[in-house]
Amino acid sequence: MKKYSICIFLCGMLLAGCNSEKELSQIKIPEEKIAKFQMGSIGSKPEEYKHLSDLIEDMEEAVPEKDQKKAPHRGEDYYPVSFIYEDETKDIFYFFPEGEKWYLETENGDVYGNADFILDYVDIDFNVDVKREIRIDKDVLKRSLEIGKDFKTYDTNFFFANGVVNRMEITGDTEEDAISKERKSSIDSRKVYEYAKKFGYEVSEKEVEERIKKILEDFNEQEDYPEYEAICKEYGITMEECLEKSRDYIKEEMTKNKLSLETYKDFQNGKDKIKDKTYETPYEYSRAILDEVVYTEISDEDIASYIQELDEAEAYYLENF
Repeated sequence: MKKYSICIFLCGMLLAGCNSEKELSQIKIPEEKIAKFQMGSIGSKPEEYKHLSDLIEDMEEAVPEKDQKKAPHRGEDYYPVSFIYEDETKDIFYFFPEGEKWYLETENGDVYGNADFILDYVDIDFNVDVKREIRIDKDVLKRSLEIGKDFKTYDTNFFFANGVVNRMEITGDTEEDAISKERKSSIDSRKVYEYAKKFGYEVSEKEVEERIKKILEDFNEQEDYPEYEAICKEYGITMEECLEKSRDYIKEEMTKNKLSLETYKDFQNGKDKIKDKTYETPYEYSRAILDEVVYTEISDEDIASYIQELDEAEAYYLENF
């Protein structure tokens, strides 16, 4: 009797093993309970999106991949779609391509195929080679080159003087107001930079090198590039040399932009609350991150050495301009 019982037990274990892969259920989205709908970073009320029912129907008909272990999973390129319900719970789905096919992944990692229907609702292209048109006012460039002609590298003295002079020229601010605004802007910017470095967003020297190369490539393809080149020539410098002198500044801007991009992605991925307050747009959320997180995490004391540099830069400006 014992042998028989053991046999049944072992058979049961084997059968259970044969069916160990979890059975995925079809996606179910309770449309009547949706309070807010978000595609990418654009949020709306459900009644404002006339294709919502069609999209939900397509999502609920998505086919679960049979072998989840071999199924592709989202990498860096994906497009999130979020449903926020009346009770403030959320369902977030991630659409991503793999070869010629599109897939849908849930928050817990379940993958569904036949998801190319998302392209019927939104244009998505992760392979766009973005060419940035470099727009620099030619008078601003001339003033900057004049201010920077004796600098081997563009440092705090240069950027402070350059900022004050251009503020007065462009906005009509008095010198006193321009100095005050430039100080505040510089301090705020440095706090963002220090925060970004502290939390791992600092870019590498290789990334800076690649960025400088890309700027030059894009600049060279502009129709008005010869005009900028001629202005640089007047001051005995090339555009490449100008960028090299700005290397530290470029690194700082890239690092801050990386933090900004991650903040934007966070909003896309359903993070819209800071200290129990919900924000409706990525701009509002990013602004709140600065005011409620960055500027409280990084104090004036944390950048005391930089503030001392600003004091010296202000003295340099007053003495030389």
